[in-house]
Amino acid sequence: MTKDFVFLLVLMATAIFRSDPIIAEDTSPITVVSPDGRIALIVSVIPSQPVTYSIVFNNTQLITPSSLGFDTDNDQLKMLTPIASTTITAHDESYKPTWGKRSFIENKFNQLTLSTVSSTNPNNKVDIIFRAYNNGITFRYIIQSLENANTITLNNDNTEFNFTQDYNVYFTAGEHAPKGPYLLSSLEKRTRPITRTDKRGKTRTRTNPLHSPALIDVSPHAFISIHEADLINFAPLNYRANSNNPNSMLAKIQASTVNIPFTSPWRVITITSNLNQQLESTLIEQLNPPCAINDTSWIKTGIANTENRNWGAIIPPNSQFPEGYRYGKTMDSYKRLIDHLSRNGQPFFMIDSGWYGNQRDIESDPLTPKQENDHETAAKFYRSTAELMKKYRGQIDMPALIQYAKDRNVDIIIYINDLIRRQRGIDGLRKVFETYKQWGAAGIKYGFMSESPQQSKVNVTRKIVQMCADLQLYINFHDGPIHPTGEQRTYPNFLTREYCHAQGDASRCYKPNEFLRTVFVNMLAGPLDMQNGFFDLSSDLVGERFQVRQPVYSTAVSEAARCMIVDSGMIILADHDIAYDKKADLFQFINHLTGKWDQTKILQAQYGKLITTARKTNNTWLVASVSDEQGSTNTIYLDFLDKNKTYTATLFEDAKDAHYINNPEAYTVRTITVKANDSFTFTAAPGGGFAAIFKPNK
Repeated sequence: MTKDFVFLLVLMATAIFRSDPIIAEDTSPITVVSPDGRIALIVSVIPSQPVTYSIVFNNTQLITPSSLGFDTDNDQLKMLTPIASTTITAHDESYKPTWGKRSFIENKFNQLTLSTVSSTNPNNKVDIIFRAYNNGITFRYIIQSLENANTITLNNDNTEFNFTQDYNVYFTAGEHAPKGPYLLSSLEKRTRPITRTDKRGKTRTRTNPLHSPALIDVSPHAFISIHEADLINFAPLNYRANSNNPNSMLAKIQASTVNIPFTSPWRVITITSNLNQQLESTLIEQLNPPCAINDTSWIKTGIANTENRNWGAIIPPNSQFPEGYRYGKTMDSYKRLIDHLSRNGQPFFMIDSGWYGNQRDIESDPLTPKQENDHETAAKFYRSTAELMKKYRGQIDMPALIQYAKDRNVDIIIYINDLIRRQRGIDGLRKVFETYKQWGAAGIKYGFMSESPQQSKVNVTRKIVQMCADLQLYINFHDGPIHPTGEQRTYPNFLTREYCHAQGDASRCYKPNEFLRTVFVNMLAGPLDMQNGFFDLSSDLVGERFQVRQPVYSTAVSEAARCMIVDSGMIILADHDIAYDKKADLFQFINHLTGKWDQTKILQAQYGKLITTARKTNNTWLVASVSDEQGSTNTIYLDFLDKNKTYTATLFEDAKDAHYINNPEAYTVRTITVKANDSFTFTAAPGGGFAAIFKPNK
């Protein structure tokens, strides 16, 4: 497609935008441009021919004509063809979110509503809603009516993403680091099932699913990510190879049965000039309905601590502990951690699994703490001994602990396993939550939902989120949750989820490159619970801590920086109070983290190598940077600061001899005065990072 032809399309789109309704008998494509004119969506509307879409960005075609629609029984929605008349309309639905990357979000777009019918039956009617934003194209299907049917099973999503070239693509991979780069042309081979026979003669078939979101490197023109938004009553989006086009991929879903009329989730194609802007985007959130909670005054964000990662940490004998101290899942250790949160004005303490017994035992009662009676089972699970479990797992008086925390302005988040819902039903689960609320708990950490099929898992997730909103409880899903699709706009009590792997969980910790890959792909979907913030990095973490089974590959400065870089309404720390008190100066950076930001800017972004993020809260700017195993020397420009002010900058830097393996805790702190037209250079150690606080001078 030539630049002149693209320019002609944009002119045509402008004319269409100002003209009378478009008549479908006209065979000319309909073009919708973004408000800033950089993105053009071209929709083919030839009568009796399938509707297709293509995308042009900055006068370069990125996506060639791609098909739309669903695979159904009896071809009920085969080949959607255009009918009737339609118009393009402009919208400005800008809003102030409860929390997130920025305090005000411009939600401006141009929208096309296209009426179509199935080529096999003109009484099967589907509207396709297209939107052009300044940073992407979105569309969704509204199945309006079917002849002689009130329900339909959508066996697969046949939406195509046909690119102009064989680009590299990256995919999320559950609790592992993202997959890729994969060439589009290799997807069919990479997703082919592999059957192997193990040493015991058991045959296993392994698949290589392609999970959402997907990140496509369309250099030098753009970066593109593909995901979905407003996922309700529908199986989550994944991807598959397109055997008809090597430069393409297809959407993929599990079969979903829906009532008619039905509105699908949005298919979201975020298009930006660089990788930085991908992580700055709020497009997924924007496509969700407005906040459904009338009074959000009870919702707060910020730092939490969880006992699970510091459980077992050993403090050598000292003046405070003449005989030493070891952290346990005990009332005493929990109170120590709560006291530290209280001293620092931080809002949340999260109780993890085990407090009501073996979470996988149907006899365990989530209203009756009994972990001290379960030492043998715990010893096997945590690869320890019953003697150690008995010594460092004690009876928890949960109502008393909640009251202890409330007296110190700290809210408790309680863990529960999905087994309780499967045993007692959704109404029984609500009664448990109501009891927790009566105890004074503030929220739920929800683990191991094993609902099947995926459409049902989506629906159960939404019911639990709504239930928690009704009870004014926060919710944090772990262990293979449904991927984020912007729900935090509608239900801001949904603060985070483990759509990655929490640091130290599943016997793994992030290597620097793995961390950087994860934030560049998984975080495109939404907030993540990654549980960074280890400060005690020189101890034998694997030997001491029952839930850390691999070294933490990071420096102390990098761990502080990671806490800010990862988007989350609840920033969950992994270490204990003494580790943080020993580095009280560095901990001041964490004390500034709120999860609720006025602005967010990605200053530097190199996939798998480097990220530097700036966030503003009130009048203070924070900067955090993380580098890969090679380290880096970086110059950043302070043009994001207020041009009419000077700032005192407190800089937290890896020491010259710091190293993520050999010397992870070495760092320096210095203070300088800066202004908006300044720049400065910092060096991150191998596997290290950088953090800074910029406070305006009066």
